[in-house]
Amino acid sequence: MKYQMIDYLDKMIAQDFEGDILLLKKEGVLSSNGQVILNKLNLMTRAYASNLVDLIQEADMDLQEIINYMENLQEQNQYLGIFYFLLYLFEALEMDIPYLFMQLPNHTQAFQYYICELIADLKDCSMEYYD
Repeated sequence: MKYQMIDYLDKMIAQDFEGDILLLKKEGVLSSNGQVILNKLNLMTRAYASNLVDLIQEADMDLQEIINYMENLQEQNQYLGIFYFLLYLFEALEMDIPYLFMQLPNHTQAFQYYICELIADLKDCSMEYYD
């Protein structure tokens, strides 16, 4: 049984919006007045994007198709679709879910910036990988 995934599903059901926002502030993703700290989001996505790309390549998946899929969802403002896609991707690749990933959807602006940064980082890693 995949207990980590069960824990995360439990968290989604019992959403703790206030606790998540407090944690995002404590970890420097949000300022004390709730503004998004873009540098922190950039550091968060960069911390695991290259590892994610490596795992995608090892699994013989097409990174460009994944990026295109995420961009299509983003163009349709389907950010929660991207969130669930990434959860399934992490699970399929047996990758730990990145720290604070589960809290981000509770702050729409931070989550949208995070997804934009992640897509940009995946593109950068893709260019490095294929060069």
